[in-house]
Amino acid sequence: MSAGSVNLSVLVVDDNQFMRVIVVTLLRALGVRDVRESADGADAFSMMKTWRPDVVIIDQHMQPISGLEFSILLRRGSDNDAFDVPLILLTAHTERSTIEAARDAGIDEILAKPLAASALLQRLTAVIENRRRFLRTKTYVGPDRRRRNDPKYRGAMRRATDRSDAEEYSID
Repeated sequence: MSAGSVNLSVLVVDDNQFMRVIVVTLLRALGVRDVRESADGADAFSMMKTWRPDVVIIDQHMQPISGLEFSILLRRGSDNDAFDVPLILLTAHTERSTIEAARDAGIDEILAKPLAASALLQRLTAVIENRRRFLRTKTYVGPDRRRRNDPKYRGAMRRATDRSDAEEYSID
């Protein structure tokens, strides 16, 4: 992504209006033209029935649906076409357990609070220009949880019987 006007649509979901203003302001400063806001996950789902954003930035701690619950519902929902939209989790909790829970819920990237414009740009670039493969198996739906490609790694589906259980999607 480069400076200037960016043809990108982003949904910002956060129950804290002040944080939404900060994120929206930074996105607009980065040149993102189509930015929409939602105060909770349920409203975000409703918006996504008629509009598909390119990226969703969602806060971790919200009611009635948290950011992780939103991700799980979106990724595993059979009645939506947006199950593979890149998700960036906004959180002040960056301990290992939170990161692992986000990864397992199908979150693409984590954006730590306090928010920096450079970090926001880095996460947007990661999900738009360098997105990891999207996977769908019986137990997981989301971006490949491995960050790097190891040529020696033969994958979770090493046995021929495992391969029939997995279906892989590629996002172009």
